[in-house]
Amino acid sequence: MTRAIDHLNRDSTAKRNCSCKALCAATAALLLASTACAPNPDPTVQQRSQALGFVRGVRNWPSIDKDRELMIRDLSVVEDSGRTIEPCDGFGSGSGDLPVWSFGWLMSQVAEQAKASDPAEFVLNWLKTWDSDQPVNGFTVPRRELMRPIITDPWLQASGGFRLDLTKAPFRLAAIVNRMDLRRSEGEQVLDAGEARFVFNAVDSQTCARIDFTVIFEFKLRASSPRDVVDWARRWHALGDIEFGPEFNDALQRITDVFVQSFAQLRTNELAISFLDWEERTFANDRRALLLSPLPNTPDSSFNETSELAVYINEHADEILNETHQVPSEMLGGWVQANFFWDSPEIQDRLEVRHHFGMQTCNGCHAAETGTRFVHIFPRRNHEIADLSDFLTGEHMPTRDALDQRRNFNELKRRADLLQALLNRGFFPTRRTNRVH
Repeated sequence: MTRAIDHLNRDSTAKRNCSCKALCAATAALLLASTACAPNPDPTVQQRSQALGFVRGVRNWPSIDKDRELMIRDLSVVEDSGRTIEPCDGFGSGSGDLPVWSFGWLMSQVAEQAKASDPAEFVLNWLKTWDSDQPVNGFTVPRRELMRPIITDPWLQASGGFRLDLTKAPFRLAAIVNRMDLRRSEGEQVLDAGEARFVFNAVDSQTCARIDFTVIFEFKLRASSPRDVVDWARRWHALGDIEFGPEFNDALQRITDVFVQSFAQLRTNELAISFLDWEERTFANDRRALLLSPLPNTPDSSFNETSELAVYINEHADEILNETHQVPSEMLGGWVQANFFWDSPEIQDRLEVRHHFGMQTCNGCHAAETGTRFVHIFPRRNHEIADLSDFLTGEHMPTRDALDQRRNFNELKRRADLLQALLNRGFFPTRRTNRVH
């Protein structure tokens, strides 16, 4: 999956001298000042950037700090008491105040964008989708009886028994993630600048132990021009010159305040509710509710080991290898588990094409094809930084895929290279890949 980005001058981006760092810090403050939805370049920022040589084709941007610009997990951020609610600290105040990085606040933003009048009822109805079988795209997503005793009922009990108190949400912030690598364009026509995500894990309301239930809020980075895309890149990159602490969190919030206005979808990865195996579901706003929706590029499990799956893979082999194929909508399922990998004896190239097809499915990327235990950001304990999968970090490589082939991954490096290329080269069109995980 990792791609080398052409024309990178690694020597010039590897060093930061004192004068450059001072100038970058000054630029950072300017870059993070604007809060427009699709950020328009501030003339002052543009002039300062040009003075520093930060223009198209000039390769002197400092290298990417993955912990500050891509995968933000530092405790000073995820345990910022002014912006998050730690369930272990009394499970919220009950005052109705919702900090801007809390689970309840983000759900209230999603509810508002769905035009739902009552955020608490909106969330409760979302939880109830696990209580009964749900039809998705002509397939059945099974009910999970453990949702009520593990998540819903304890939350209602902590809230007084009848109505959810969003300040008492049993979810702990684990990470804030920059996914500009998912940006899309049609030639020079920009569709968006990628995504940004908030990642939470559930917490036991009695013991405060972490629960194997991850919720990921996914938001679009809105952009309509090449300039918008580059401006988003510079905003994220400016964080790399700020030390973790109040100033960093202020700067990060100026970014998050913008993108939370553009909800895309919500995903859950969990073992606690399905009990027997890790399971993933996707939800989107529909009819003023957060409802199950088809998983991106992931067929219903009933297609595995079938001739129909093999025919599709064989006929679209080149697109699959280029990561541009789109699984037909009528094949998409509404849930998937980690207990199988995609295969069929009729697939012509079971080593490479089959592997690349599996890599673009939810369970393939999160399990058999990457040697991962279904989550790339693991549920964390209080006062501990969330661990990352080897797929993200590149550690303990090579790994083995579903057919025991050696594979090497370093996903965060791939994302850093793409961000670096965007900064160094200016805007360049992207292939419409189906990479979404």
